[in-house]
Amino acid sequence: MCCNAQLEENMNEAYDKAFRENNSLNKCNIQKIANSIQKSAENTFNTSFEIIVGLSDYISKSHFFRNYICKIKRDERLEYVFFKFF
Repeated sequence: MCCNAQLEENMNEAYDKAFRENNSLNKCNIQKIANSIQKSAENTFNTSFEIIVGLSDYISKSHFFRNYICKIKRDERLEYVFFKFF
């Protein structure tokens, strides 16, 4: 569920790049995955983002700016949420 197609694409690319650049990266290392996604989004959109990565689904009640909110699922169990606070 994403409100911004460019943000969703950026998240997917950052996720893939993290594993391409580090073949030994474990999919349970959610901190490194979150850091990779955050760095990519902040560089692309030139604004700060908060990232939440979890191993199961969860609900987020967030105040966000514009359409900078996105939640995607990758690899069967990992959830990623982006949101920009104002």
